[in-house]
Amino acid sequence: MSFENVMKRATLGATIAISLKEILRDPKRGIRNAVDLFDCFTRGIFDEAFMQRIRREAGNSRSSFFKTVSSMVANVDPSILKTVGTNLCYNRLSLFRDRESRKKKAAAEKAQADFCESLEAAVQYGKQLGVYFYVVGGDNLPESREKVLDVCRQNGDCVFYLCADGDDIDDRFAREAASAKNIILAVNIHAMAPPEEPGGSSHAFITLKKHRCLYGFSVRLDSSAALSCCGSDFISRMARSGCLFGWYFCGFGKNRTRVLDAMRSMMRSAESVNAPPLLLLDSELDNRLRERFVTGGRCYLSIGKKKTKVKFYLADKKRPG
Repeated sequence: MSFENVMKRATLGATIAISLKEILRDPKRGIRNAVDLFDCFTRGIFDEAFMQRIRREAGNSRSSFFKTVSSMVANVDPSILKTVGTNLCYNRLSLFRDRESRKKKAAAEKAQADFCESLEAAVQYGKQLGVYFYVVGGDNLPESREKVLDVCRQNGDCVFYLCADGDDIDDRFAREAASAKNIILAVNIHAMAPPEEPGGSSHAFITLKKHRCLYGFSVRLDSSAALSCCGSDFISRMARSGCLFGWYFCGFGKNRTRVLDAMRSMMRSAESVNAPPLLLLDSELDNRLRERFVTGGRCYLSIGKKKTKVKFYLADKKRPG
């Protein structure tokens, strides 16, 4: 990394650290200033209507957005927020024109899905293409979590979004994830195992909250039983558990229409003034999220379970078929 970019990264990190302190001191003013900073860094990516909506939410202390940001800054380790924020912003800024052109050229050449033999290889391969955000999921996290943590620590300039079952998260794993500072955790919710029951996810949330991690939940809606995860009681319980986001996926079963209707209703309720401090995300219903996935770069890597499957999604173009 050149000296110029080292200084730019350091300046960005210092700015984010100051913003976090300002939000703690005066949430309303601090969040409003943070949104202005975000607009400056991402200018030209989002349309003005979207930014106006964010500004309205930032100025409304009863909005879900305002409450979520306030809760995040108050309850998550500030070093995690600074590292994640710096990495995501630095690797997405339109200020770095040479980096942007390199990403576009490389990603265009590798638009189709590719495979790597290991997570380490996938990350190194992705970084050559200018990708610094990695979504790691699948069923193999328990057996390889030490290796995953090693990769996260060795790539401190990246951000890793890890999906795991509640039973996979113990005190040691949460402590190591917090110390890595560049990990966002999503606890998989299984509709047939309510969070308050043994074998559910309640203990995972308690552990993650104890270590002041940045975390939320992920739920797949593909059965009638899963519809309870769209209810206000469930969402409020997740917010009380310290979750800052909930990511919903809709299955393709016979209940798909019913599930989509429930998700639309849930998303509308999330915009009410009484909504809990938790952001609800759904890639299928939110076109901006689907078509303009800009977190951590113009593309991200989704790493699957059996083999390390690497998919490249371009934010400014349609996803490859």
